[in-house]
Amino acid sequence: MQYAICNVQWNYIVYKRIMVPLDGSDLAQTALPHALELCRALGATLLLLHVRDTRHGSAEAARRFLDFTRRQHANDGVAIETVVREGPVAEAIVRVAEQEQIDVIAMATHGRSGLQRAVYGSVAEQVLRSSTTPVLLVRVPGSPVESPSDG
Repeated sequence: MQYAICNVQWNYIVYKRIMVPLDGSDLAQTALPHALELCRALGATLLLLHVRDTRHGSAEAARRFLDFTRRQHANDGVAIETVVREGPVAEAIVRVAEQEQIDVIAMATHGRSGLQRAVYGSVAEQVLRSSTTPVLLVRVPGSPVESPSDG
């Protein structure tokens, strides 16, 4: 009788840094509880990012917003860092993910499709298509759900 011994090597994916882009909207905040729970479970650090539109608001206001959000979650058992950047939103999110060695980007999405997506665009979709970092998309409660199509 012969026995074969297989050497199986498991490659574990370790998430140590999770990023949530926040713009001050309720939509963006939807991803935050999911990211916090992942960080708690995995012992990961949470990075809160605000990409500032140079036409609106100051860098100082953006820093205060992120600091306020960080303080709200100070007792959640998660290390939280904050970063403010300027520029096109999707590009900045992808760039910061690379620079900060982010393992997962967690973002909220309305789940728009068709004409609405063409008219409004989707930062989440742009990030998903242009980032090599995995993206966790969280659907906003109450947003329309489509059935899968073959097309």
